[in-house]
Amino acid sequence: MVLPVLPFVLERALDGVARASVAWHTGLLTGVYMLALFLFAPLRGYVSDRTGRRVVILLGLASFSAAMLWFALAHGLVFVYGARVLAGVFAAAVLPVVFAWVGEAAAPRARAFAWLSAASALGFLFGPALGIGTWLATYRFFPQSTSRRPRGSVSEPGGPSLMWLLALSLLVMFGIGSFEVGLTLQGSRC
Repeated sequence: MVLPVLPFVLERALDGVARASVAWHTGLLTGVYMLALFLFAPLRGYVSDRTGRRVVILLGLASFSAAMLWFALAHGLVFVYGARVLAGVFAAAVLPVVFAWVGEAAAPRARAFAWLSAASALGFLFGPALGIGTWLATYRFFPQSTSRRPRGSVSEPGGPSLMWLLALSLLVMFGIGSFEVGLTLQGSRC
């Protein structure tokens, strides 16, 4: 939802600087968002394993909404960067925790993850209009859960190591981010 308008927000924040500078900052802002999401996801997962998924998701959704509002109102480059970093930190409280909850609760996991991916895509399209409704629905219908994983257990026995999965996740996030930035910059030239 941010990438299509990011060059225009940067033009406002940079007061009409060269197009190359806007492109540079568009890439950096996308990178810091993805990096914050990647760095804070394990922490949020750890916290949700201890306190339950519902609280982490509710706080993450509310905080992410506040960070996005700050981004929309930001007038200086430092504030734009601050809002994007915080958005990544708070998105880490939602995306990975929801996937963990679905992994625990759903019987056919492959089908559940496919539906979750489809819902995420729709959320990116319609998210700004449905943000408050999503928060209220989560508050009302999302059950409190605790992890069934024993303490000290990091990955499934016989499964890939956590470090490989984190490295793969980082590569995928930066690949998707690079693609989205390229598309955004091409669209802003039209």
